Amino acid sequence: MRRFNYIAILTIALVSLCGCEHDTNLENEDININIPTDGYIFFDTEVNSRGVLIENYLQDNFKVLGYRYLNAWSSEEAQAKQTKEFSHNGSTITMGVFGNTPQEQLVEWKDNAHTYNPMKEWDKDLTYSFFAWYPSNIPSSGISHEGNPYVTYTLDLTDPANHIDVMTACVIDTKSSSSKSVSFNMQHRLSALDIIARSYVNADALKMNAGETAKVKINSVGIDFSNLLYDGATIPLNTRDNSETLKGTNTNNSDKSVSFSPIIGNVTMNYYENDEDIAYLTNDAGKTMLFIPQAESLTCAVNVSYDIVDGNGNVIQGYDDITSTTNISIKELKEGTYYYMLLNFTKSGVTVVVQEADEWKDKDVKHEFE
Repeated sequence: MRRFNYIAILTIALVSLCGCEHDTNLENEDININIPTDGYIFFDTEVNSRGVLIENYLQDNFKVLGYRYLNAWSSEEAQAKQTKEFSHNGSTITMGVFGNTPQEQLVEWKDNAHTYNPMKEWDKDLTYSFFAWYPSNIPSSGISHEGNPYVTYTLDLTDPANHIDVMTACVIDTKSSSSKSVSFNMQHRLSALDIIARSYVNADALKMNAGETAKVKINSVGIDFSNLLYDGATIPLNTRDNSETLKGTNTNNSDKSVSFSPIIGNVTMNYYENDEDIAYLTNDAGKTMLFIPQAESLTCAVNVSYDIVDGNGNVIQGYDDITSTTNISIKELKEGTYYYMLLNFTKSGVTVVVQEADEWKDKDVKHEFE
């Protein structure tokens, strides 16, 4: 588990006028002394994986819904509403932490800290619940503020470059603490699929001359799904109670297949003697496919076009414009699960397998192939 955001909380002792001298030289540039600390609510986050996949969304900004109340969330959730009013210490206040109207608070990463404006203070007599989602600019048709909150997500089925790694977290029934910080453990809510190429063959099998090096030049890889993939989802933000599950929907009302062809191309890999070369095709290109989870089995055709070239990039006679189509089945796409589609290039051609990884991975993590 990798902590990637944090809040630095600084207490500064003011020097009295009694003649005592105090060195206030701060060498740690990560500390933002302009952020108020006494009694304010802070946020930090950690991701339950080795990394966030899509570089376009590495902004470290997220949004939060906050609720405050007198009892426990289990007794409040049915009537939970940001605008709900209740009496507290002789005053009437609203349930929403960040405003009297339904408000999704943007939390931004600035000066090496998470901050938002205006800052809110803890009330030591109240109980709080916070629900967060990432990224802050998630393609969505709306957020539900009543009852257990949820976000509706729309998936782009035209280009994997537009897919995003949706994560959510919640902290329920918390109170003011000495740290004043609410820590979100972000969970991946979609299913990730990467295409990885592996070449392994003895160069002698390609009838190469002594000392020459063979390479495989991947011209294009495409995937055609014959199933209708979900293009929308209702994602509950209360992941603690698991009272509600993620639900996929089809909003395009179409029975057409989904095609990502070509999804990648123009990649050259070595053929090593008694070794292998690995290329993270979709991840390196920012085209990791992130799907809405579904229990139904998926069928797809994997289309590969490639050449075998020598060390100078010249096509070896008899190994030009090779095409391969493999029909495979993916049993299911589970929530928060990383899958990889492995293309094995050998002297006999291309084989394709889909495997489930032990953890959510990125290209910097070594894969162990079965």
